[in-house]
Amino acid sequence: MDGTNEGNIAVYYRDAYEIESFKWHDGNHSATVVRALINPDTLNVRQFEAYRLKADGTKQPGAELTEVNDNELKGMIGNQALQLNVEGRAWHSYDFDFSSLAYAYRFLDDKQDGLIFDIIDIDFSGEAAQLKVFGKVQMEYAGKITRDGKSLLEFNIDGPGLDNRGGQIWFNEKTAEMYGLTIEKPDESSYNSNLMRLRMQMDANEEQWQAYKLKQLNP
Repeated sequence: MDGTNEGNIAVYYRDAYEIESFKWHDGNHSATVVRALINPDTLNVRQFEAYRLKADGTKQPGAELTEVNDNELKGMIGNQALQLNVEGRAWHSYDFDFSSLAYAYRFLDDKQDGLIFDIIDIDFSGEAAQLKVFGKVQMEYAGKITRDGKSLLEFNIDGPGLDNRGGQIWFNEKTAEMYGLTIEKPDESSYNSNLMRLRMQMDANEEQWQAYKLKQLNP
């Protein structure tokens, strides 16, 4: 949250229920790409595909995850199988930079309604990686603020899924897009806290999106 270790995330809305996240650091020649298909009934992710994209356009496979049904997730990371039984509840991946949460928020009938969901991610803390329910998180409306001339809805976000080290998250009142967040718990080991803010938006087709990704890795 102090502005150090700055990185970039671009999220491409490819189709009605498909989004792709591209995460990189300036000067690096590889990046993480995560493609997600959304279940239109639950607004949970029904399929993840993650890989490393290199500057020459080659891809290095990473993790895959598929929603078998409302109660089971299966996947692979390398040669290791992943499996998790769930209870059909709403869930989001914090490691996915809450991109699926930003997607699902737009479907709230009342944008000031809070949300309660589980955080499900791959846990790398043990000898072998495993899918894990990290716990519940509650997003509770806190009021309106104005920033950069935009009216934002502010929510407090916290719970066991964030190790009770939460913070705030903001959504544009007019467009329902996620504006940013500050959360004390980092979403990866190279950080000690997490700050995100929306910097720009653009329209792009598939060809332009593919070119954009490679341009960031070949400045």
